[in-house]
Amino acid sequence: MSADRGPIRVLSVDDHPLLREAVAALLSTESDMTLVAEASNGREAIEQFRMHRPDVTLMDLQMPVMGGLDATHAIRESEIGTGLRIPIVAMTAHAAAQDQRRCEEAGMDGYVSKPIRPDFLRDEIERVTGGEMQKQTRESAVDQPRQKDWDLKELMERLGGDQEFLRELLVMFREDVRMNLEKSRTAIAEDDYEGLSRVAHTLKGMLRNLSMGAAAETAAALEQSAQEKRQKGSKELLEALAKELEGILPEVEAQLAETKP
Repeated sequence: MSADRGPIRVLSVDDHPLLREAVAALLSTESDMTLVAEASNGREAIEQFRMHRPDVTLMDLQMPVMGGLDATHAIRESEIGTGLRIPIVAMTAHAAAQDQRRCEEAGMDGYVSKPIRPDFLRDEIERVTGGEMQKQTRESAVDQPRQKDWDLKELMERLGGDQEFLRELLVMFREDVRMNLEKSRTAIAEDDYEGLSRVAHTLKGMLRNLSMGAAAETAAALEQSAQEKRQKGSKELLEALAKELEGILPEVEAQLAETKP
């Protein structure tokens, strides 16, 4: 976190008081994070979000009144036209690749499994609040040090060494990445920059969740280019992203071969 900004302001949303207390206890030990509000369901989360505008929201998925996915949809709709997109991290007991995809499609930026490990939650908060590429074009991005194409070691640490979960995620990635690249090409052909921005954001979140940092940076630049409606830049970035993913997919296939069920 940069020295010129205050602590990361967190909104905690969960219907279980004990889990909210656990999050509060964790945040109380972090000098660069602070809890600004809590909510026990999705409807309360929307109200608290509007009141406090946190830097990040920790969102449970299954709650009474309104669930986390519906609350996230509502928050993302409220941000349309504002130029803002505040990170939302899902918290769920269902550690499955399908759940992660549902979170990404709803507009969430990160994902942690329950029971929550303090180090994983802290790292995820720092990742989603500190990893955004602000107003950065591809030209300026190339001046920055590139992250690894795929940091499998980091990913396995975040998954707690769960090989079965890794396999589920990689199978899902293999299917989704081709579909989203095709959606991106269609969006560019139709000058649908809003659609392109949404798909690029989904790709960015998926790639970051899989520790594919370099490709995630390119997806972030594509998202920004689409928001600025830069046709030429968007086309170039999409092709660059496709090439990066072509380089990663053989590694994914090799990993899947090693982790056969």
